[in-house]
Amino acid sequence: MADIQDLLRDYRQEFDLQMPAIHKLEEALAKRKERLDALEKEIKIAVVEEGHSERGFGISVTFRSGYVRNTWDNSKLEGFAAVHPEILPFRKQTDVNPSVSMKVVE
Repeated sequence: MADIQDLLRDYRQEFDLQMPAIHKLEEALAKRKERLDALEKEIKIAVVEEGHSERGFGISVTFRSGYVRNTWDNSKLEGFAAVHPEILPFRKQTDVNPSVSMKVVE
């Protein structure tokens, strides 16, 4: 896998070349936009694998860890559920996958 900084530099170069033209000719430049999307996807995969945020070339890539989300107020109901386990079937847990967001600073 390529170094994240190399990927960020490649993304920045493509972004600087393409975005003004994309705003004017979005349909005509769809294939070039796909290149940016492919680089972005590759960057996000690399950042998830590394497990931390990254900055470079005017681009901020923010990593957010995955976690389990409960839909009830755990601070109040976990103690109650310990005494009354019959309420546990009403608890919903959701696994939240890690995510990555990118921001280009113009």
